[in-house]
Amino acid sequence: MTPFGSRNVANILIFVGLVPILLWLFLLALSLLHPDGLLPWVSAGIIVFGVPLCMLSVFIALPMMLLARNRAAANPTAWTRIHRIPFFFGVATFVVALIAGIWLVSNNLRRGQPESMKTVAAYEIPLPSEADRDQFLSVLRASAEVEGMHVDATSKGDLELEAKASPNFQMTVNAAVWRGSNDDEAVASAMDQFDHLGQVWLIFSRGEDPAMAARFRERAMHEIMHHWPSTLSLPIMPTGAIPLHRDLIRTPTGYIVKPSEAHKYDLTDAKAQSH
Repeated sequence: MTPFGSRNVANILIFVGLVPILLWLFLLALSLLHPDGLLPWVSAGIIVFGVPLCMLSVFIALPMMLLARNRAAANPTAWTRIHRIPFFFGVATFVVALIAGIWLVSNNLRRGQPESMKTVAAYEIPLPSEADRDQFLSVLRASAEVEGMHVDATSKGDLELEAKASPNFQMTVNAAVWRGSNDDEAVASAMDQFDHLGQVWLIFSRGEDPAMAARFRERAMHEIMHHWPSTLSLPIMPTGAIPLHRDLIRTPTGYIVKPSEAHKYDLTDAKAQSH
């Protein structure tokens, strides 16, 4: 291949390699400039997928940029200023992405988890049949509607499609209770997973309006305990997270963390026994 041909190939590959990182920067800017236009989990997904997209660009574009720089130094006749633009554009793109990443990390560390998102109660509800699950969603909807909220639930067909993609995606229920017509805030979520199918975890957040969230929680749990009296409480860790199902022990009054796994959650054995 002639020097001019290799130059063109290198520049094309630089631009191709920059596509993932440019896509992420575009979506990030969109989520920051129009936060009300995207659902919360969409904005979170944009941030999370920044790492793999940036790494993909690094693996593709960076080697080509280094090659272009070396060949430009060796053959300045073929690599004029205009032909070095892809290299400098790539450098600028990576610098912008690095600054954006540092800003996101520092901003999240400084801000921490909002009080409204902290978990205040969690329960495991036995819903072995489709009839149980339909009734559960009806109870949840009725309790939510009293406070002007609504429930969004993934359809059975969509759950089956997700399960076909991977056994680890198996679920029989995946629902959330939302405040606001535009899904402004998730007040509660309900879902099971492949390792506790039919045992649905219902998790309540403090909410931006704690009084309203508490009324909803009390109303919903009153009905749930009436229909499914074997419902058990789940332990909430200091971080607000719920332990993995395999790290829990079932007791007559609720779950506790296995003493052997307490170190994972910064618990002492005494705290692991409490719930």
